[in-house]
Amino acid sequence: MATFGNVLTRQGGTAMSGKTVTITIAVPDKQKGAPFPQDVAVLLLPVSETRKAKAFREAEAYVDAINQAAQKEQIPSTAPSLQDERTLRYLCESMRDPEDARKFFVGGNEIDKFRDCLISEQVNFLTNAYNEMIKSEYAELRAPDTDAMRQKAAETFQ
Repeated sequence: MATFGNVLTRQGGTAMSGKTVTITIAVPDKQKGAPFPQDVAVLLLPVSETRKAKAFREAEAYVDAINQAAQKEQIPSTAPSLQDERTLRYLCESMRDPEDARKFFVGGNEIDKFRDCLISEQVNFLTNAYNEMIKSEYAELRAPDTDAMRQKAAETFQ
């Protein structure tokens, strides 16, 4: 039986395939006019617990900084909800360049600009696509074996 250490030292294998999705981002007009739609392909890959924690810490720091600046200026805060910011940053950790999975689709210094190019329905779409990808990559997270359910149904069919 393999231990975690043995698994880590093994060579080769097949890389996760992830899931490539296409989204339309609304690229802002430099003249402050209507945005320009741009279809882009994004590769979704699983996010480790380490990267999830990093994304959540960054989300908390971002929301806190905006809230503190607004409080200092005595103006209403424009910070997103912590939950929304966590979701966005988590998705950014998952999103990669489909041609080179080592590259993040959204760089760390581009998150503010990326936020301005999305609508909430796209965040929901990406979240659903991510969840589908996770189920396809991790067998233990899939629904029970449908072949076994079909066979049981066939046995009771009259």
